[in-house]
Amino acid sequence: MVIKLVLFGPDFDWADLKLFEREAETLKSLEHLAIPKLLDSVEVDTPLGKGFALVQTYIEAQSLEAWSALLDGGGSYTVETPSSPATLITPST
Repeated sequence: MVIKLVLFGPDFDWADLKLFEREAETLKSLEHLAIPKLLDSVEVDTPLGKGFALVQTYIEAQSLEAWSALLDGGGSYTVETPSSPATLITPST
């Protein structure tokens, strides 16, 4: 399980909450093995302040840092190596 948290601190931008809520709505509508499922979205009250959390399933995968190194010339490509993480979830035409 993974928990993404945004806290409403003094420098909080309400546009960030709108993006977070949009992410929750988008995740609810997606169903793919490579996309974590949204289990819940909740308001939270922590010692650090109030906030909003997304609770998602965890998927074992290569990190974005590893993908970035590969795509920035740190590796070689083969037929089996997608050119970006998006190609793993984007249907080919």
